[in-house]
Amino acid sequence: QTLDSIRSAREGGLSSVIGTDPSDDHPSREIDLIEARAYLELGDAQTALDLLNQATEHHGKSWRTEWFLGLCALLMNDVEVAHARFNDVLAAMPGEVAPKLAVAATAELMNNHDVALQHYRTLWQTDRAIVTAAFGLARMRFAGGDIDGAVKALDDVPPTSRHYNAASCTAILTLVHGRDPAEVT
Repeated sequence: QTLDSIRSAREGGLSSVIGTDPSDDHPSREIDLIEARAYLELGDAQTALDLLNQATEHHGKSWRTEWFLGLCALLMNDVEVAHARFNDVLAAMPGEVAPKLAVAATAELMNNHDVALQHYRTLWQTDRAIVTAAFGLARMRFAGGDIDGAVKALDDVPPTSRHYNAASCTAILTLVHGRDPAEVT
């Protein structure tokens, strides 16, 4: 539907409305990003990637374009490229949650647990509403053999969170994982 709307707007004289050259296939970075996002939502990462590369050539580099290029890389199973793109976004927007989570998650996928642990811990210490960070922190601590630290991260999820029950159950599973059933009391 979004792609149809963009095509229809281009055919209907979008350039005259926004004041750009009618022969320009990329009259606006915003339109290119919306179109790329639509292709990503359809799972067509290659078309989105091609469009984003053209948009970068036409409009220059932008943290928003880098974000979508990172998403393309993830959909194309290129975690290292995605991590690099998300790092670029984080450098441009150092206080933002989304790029920090993206850097942590891609670091985790690359088994770079130190980087993932650092970002998950920072996010969780900064804002207890970012429960995704608590689960990530617990996974990294568990992977490092710190069972108590993993359980603590999960136990710190506030009772008012809609994820409280999942965190409590995960903490219990973390405590019993790999133990002889006779040891569990």
